[in-house]
Amino acid sequence: MSLADPIETLITILILQQITGNNGFDFGSYSRRQKDSSRASNPSRRRNNSKKKNLSDYIIVHDHQLNENELQEKVELQREMGQLKKKLPLINGVACQLEDEDHLAEVESMPGVRRVDEDLTLEIKSSSGDFIPWGIEEINASDAWSELKAKVGIIDTGIDLNHFDLSPINSGYNPINSAQQPEDQNGHGTHVAGTIAARKNGRGIVGVAPAIKLYPVKAFDKDGSAKMSSLIEALQWSIDNDLQVLNMSFGVDKGNDTLQEAIVKTYEAGITMVAAAGNDGATTVDFPARYPEVIAVGAVNEDKKLADFSNYGSNLDVLAPGVDVQSTWKNGQFNKLDGTSMAAPHVTGITALILGKFDNLTPAKIKEAIKEGAVLLDSIDSAKQGSGLVNAAETIEILKKQN
Repeated sequence: MSLADPIETLITILILQQITGNNGFDFGSYSRRQKDSSRASNPSRRRNNSKKKNLSDYIIVHDHQLNENELQEKVELQREMGQLKKKLPLINGVACQLEDEDHLAEVESMPGVRRVDEDLTLEIKSSSGDFIPWGIEEINASDAWSELKAKVGIIDTGIDLNHFDLSPINSGYNPINSAQQPEDQNGHGTHVAGTIAARKNGRGIVGVAPAIKLYPVKAFDKDGSAKMSSLIEALQWSIDNDLQVLNMSFGVDKGNDTLQEAIVKTYEAGITMVAAAGNDGATTVDFPARYPEVIAVGAVNEDKKLADFSNYGSNLDVLAPGVDVQSTWKNGQFNKLDGTSMAAPHVTGITALILGKFDNLTPAKIKEAIKEGAVLLDSIDSAKQGSGLVNAAETIEILKKQN
C-alpha cells in the first residue's frame, strides 16, 4: 500500500463528515446553517426554491431502530427544501417539513419509521372589589373554594405575566421560542387564566379556583394558531414539571394517531385534561376534546340554553358557561368573550378545586365525579348536553361521601 492511500482515505472521511455532519438532530444549528450556506452560494437554486408551493408539515414517529443520520439525509440533504425541525420525545417523533407526496413516500418507506402524520394546525376556540362573573356563580364555585393549591397549566397563547389579578404566576414554558417568556400577545390565554384563577384580592374579578398555582404554556402564536408539534412539546413539559391539570381551549375537526398517542401518554402520566368542544354548532366534538381521556366541554348562556355555536354529540361530557364571560385580558385589562374556550376553564377550575381536597384522585375518577355532579337542564335536548351543567359544590359533596 502506498503512502498516498491513507492520506486519500483521510481526505475522503473529512469530505463525508462535511456532507453528513455530526450533529444528528440538532435542528436549531446544523440544518439551518447547512441549508442557508448552500442557498447563498447558488442564486439560481434560490430562485427555483421560491417557486415551490407544496411544502407541508409532518410528524415522523419512529422506533429506536431508526438511523438518525439516514433520516437527516433523506429529509434534508437529498432535497432542497426538506427540513428536520425539532424532536418530540413524548411520542418518539420528529417534526419536519417535506416537499411533496414523493418525498413523504420516501420517508414512510424508511426502516424504523412507524408512521408519518400531518402536523395539524390547531385553533383557539373563542368567538369574541372582586366581581364574581355570572358563570362562577352559576356553577357554585365559591361554595367549593379551597386554599390548597393544585398545579394548573394553560396551553394557550400565553398569559399577561404582569396582570394584577393573576399574580402570582409560576414560571411556564414557550415551545414556540423557548428563549422567550410565555407572554400573551393575543389575549385569549389571559382570558382563560382569569376564569380559572383570577385572584381573590379585593379588586378585579375572581376565578373558579383563585388559590391555584398557575403555569402558562404558550403553544399558540399571537394569531391564535399552533402546530400539533408545539402542543406535543407543551404536553411533554407539563409531564416533566408534574402539572396536575391542563386547560386546552382549542381544537381541530380532525385527529390522527400522533395526537391521540400524545394525549394518552399525558393521561397515563396522571394529568387531567379539559378541552373545548368547538364553536361550529356541529354534531361532533372537536379533537382533542373528543378523545375519552379528555373532558369535553360545551357552552351555555345565562338563560341556561345551549349556545348556538357550541358543538355537541355523543362525545360531549358536560356544559359550562360560555357566553358573555367576563375575565382578565392582555395589558392589564378585562374583556367579555363567547366560546367553548370560555366554558372549558370553568371545568378546569372545578378540577383544581377537587384536587385541592382530594389530591389522590385519577383523571378517570375526576371526570366521573364532574359528570355525576352535573345537572341535566330541561331547556336543552338531552342529546346536546352530555351529563348537563357542571356544579362545583355538588361534585365536591359527592366526593366527600365517597372518600
